[in-house]
Amino acid sequence: MKVRSWRKGQGGTLLEVLVAVALMAVSALGVISVQLSMARGETVVAMRERAALIADSMAEAARGTTSEAIALERWRAQAASVLPSADVSVREQGGGLALSTVVWAAWRHDARVPVHRPAGCGDVAAAASANLSCASIAFVR
Repeated sequence: MKVRSWRKGQGGTLLEVLVAVALMAVSALGVISVQLSMARGETVVAMRERAALIADSMAEAARGTTSEAIALERWRAQAASVLPSADVSVREQGGGLALSTVVWAAWRHDARVPVHRPAGCGDVAAAASANLSCASIAFVR
């Protein structure tokens, strides 16, 4: 009876298989993390886009022939339906200029990342502890 000997290079050891599975698991977790981060970023961009469209529509309505109060209430309801804790306003800046502003509760994944607060948002920029973001459009009446 002959005893068979194992030749080198004929299959992987349990340790090699374990290392390969661990590397694949870490890689998969990395890909999932990147996908989640991209989805969160897309949500933030979508909110900012909606706010800019509402601010632009408010500016057009304020320049139009309809009552500004009626248009403002209409866009306030629209903003509240598409943005969290949204509020809208149209402020006179002097010299025939006005500022259409949409403010909403900003979504932040990490408290260490500052929320974007444009200088044109006035008192919102001063409220450093507030978790708000805004979009503003200046227009001529």
